[in-house]
Amino acid sequence: MLDCRTNHGNGQPPYTENDWTDPASPRATPYYRSKTLAEQAAWSFARSHGLDLCVINPGMIFGPLLGPQYGTSVGLIQQMMSGKLKRVPRFGFAIVDVRDVADAHIRAMTCPDAAGQRFIAGGGFFRLSDLAAVLAKSFPDYAMRLPRGDVPNWMVRALAPFSARSRMIVHELDRDLSVSAAKAHRVLNWRPRPDEDCIRASAQSLIDHRLIAMP
Repeated sequence: MLDCRTNHGNGQPPYTENDWTDPASPRATPYYRSKTLAEQAAWSFARSHGLDLCVINPGMIFGPLLGPQYGTSVGLIQQMMSGKLKRVPRFGFAIVDVRDVADAHIRAMTCPDAAGQRFIAGGGFFRLSDLAAVLAKSFPDYAMRLPRGDVPNWMVRALAPFSARSRMIVHELDRDLSVSAAKAHRVLNWRPRPDEDCIRASAQSLIDHRLIAMP
């Protein structure tokens, strides 16, 4: 499983499986490079050993938690709903539900036409402010804690030399990083649930596991 947020290449959105990150590009952070080089190595290994390979490249993964542990993606929701982020950068990504990512993997493993193919498993493009808006509408009791403004781009750029998080997004500010999952729809008959559902599921799981204090 790789990450469709690294697939921006030099093309125009919506990005597809034909787009690859240039590891030498200023936009290629260590995170982006690691994902790209890992996939390239996997394809090289498969070719040299005569193996079938299929790659699923998901967007930012949200959805329900299996337990009280959570990763970076859901951690963003936790920070928002806990009031730790008063403003957010002008940055966004395509999102997808973890259940739909699992479904894409199963479909890829059982579909003969998937062999040798790359597939994007991603939905709509959401800026951080868009996520906050969905959460405020869906969980009005927490609305006062959610971000209400943007961090200016100049501030993110000024922080980049000192902040790993700022360096990760500084070249993506105000960029449209939307993707197309048309190939997964066509070949795998993959049909993800509505984008807002996976955002709400993340937040509800955090509440159910008492990982967010009650308002």
